[in-house]
Amino acid sequence: MPRKMKVEYSIEEPIALEDLRWLVDKCNDLPGNSIVTVREHKSLAPNDWETEKITVHGNTTKPE
Repeated sequence: MPRKMKVEYSIEEPIALEDLRWLVDKCNDLPGNSIVTVREHKSLAPNDWETEKITVHGNTTKPE
């Protein structure tokens, strides 16, 4: 009987290229329609938004 697992992987600022590589590596088994959310915050400069957190929300099906 297949079972579904909800998974969530997040990285928070400061976000380096190695963090993005880790995130992509962790998400390789997730379906392509998994949801990605990006939370931003406004810095002191006008019209300047910075990424605070990137999260991938997905489901996997694991056979019993």
